[in-house]
Amino acid sequence: IETVPGIRRALRNRPFRILLSTYVVGSITGAIPGTLMPFYNAYVIRPDNPERWLAILLAAYFLSGFLCLPLWVKVARLFGKRPAWLASFVMSVTGGGAMFLLGQGDTVPLLFLIAWAGSSFGAGLFLGPAMQADVIDYDELHTGKRREAQYSAFWAMLPKFVAIPSAAIPIAILGSIGYVPNAVQTPTVVFAIKAIFALTPAAFGVLAFFIAWRFPIDEKVHRAILAGITQHARGETAVDPLTGAVVPPPQSRTVDEDTGWFLDYFSPGELRRALSGGWGTVVRDVWRAAAASITVCLGAVVLVFARVTSFQNDPGPIPVLAVVATGFAFAVFLFHLIRLGPARRLAA
Repeated sequence: IETVPGIRRALRNRPFRILLSTYVVGSITGAIPGTLMPFYNAYVIRPDNPERWLAILLAAYFLSGFLCLPLWVKVARLFGKRPAWLASFVMSVTGGGAMFLLGQGDTVPLLFLIAWAGSSFGAGLFLGPAMQADVIDYDELHTGKRREAQYSAFWAMLPKFVAIPSAAIPIAILGSIGYVPNAVQTPTVVFAIKAIFALTPAAFGVLAFFIAWRFPIDEKVHRAILAGITQHARGETAVDPLTGAVVPPPQSRTVDEDTGWFLDYFSPGELRRALSGGWGTVVRDVWRAAAASITVCLGAVVLVFARVTSFQNDPGPIPVLAVVATGFAFAVFLFHLIRLGPARRLAA
């Protein structure tokens, strides 16, 4: 299956867009605590043996997640995957956000909150992949193809564009406000560690919850999707349970599948401009998009070199964001280069 048409068709899948957006926003809630947990433990809670307590806290987080896994399976069977998924957000947000209220010596309350937040970790082990499968089934209803690999690549790659700066920027912020390793920190630094470690992930967790709330596929809808796929296999039309639109089987559509996938190399706007201004405009549009993305990429590289003049000084968060922008813009540039050959074929 071609990469560019596959990406375009995936992005037309509304349940996929919602689930992917939830993953991207939710990745922040995991990246920041994972990075700042040693700082929070050593400089906010300040136990007598920070290394031992860090090991205890991490063990409590993961152990509670695995122990609660059977409970989440039962909850999902009783109430459905989506309600169980939303409940896991509530536990993560309340447990993580409450850590802002702790201070020096609060090891036992922190252990309880870590276990409470970690219990939601078990839900993510199976609810996320199960809902991904529902999204892929909905895609099959419309495309007639099984595209697990392409969807899995989306879910694996895009959250990392957010997770990387989420892990690096907090360290850059601490360095810019006076953090000194292996020393008693100022009240400003301690407050910043607490706020970044607890409140920032909680805020993004709330945002992810409301995005996830819009996920439209429940058990009833999923059964209707599977029934539609079965009808297509028999050569019958099906009904999209989310929109109510009639979906003919792939082999009976007005535009044949090969032509449809080829045209998906281009956006609707590009095709409209080609119809009105000539097919050569497609090649021009692709070159313009490629040029714009590589310009952004090079501009970000220049910004990094301009801001990072010495590895002895903290560069701050802007170069970190510029590095991520460089990678993302270069990926977009490659995306448009892949479209150049099909654009020339269309123009010819």
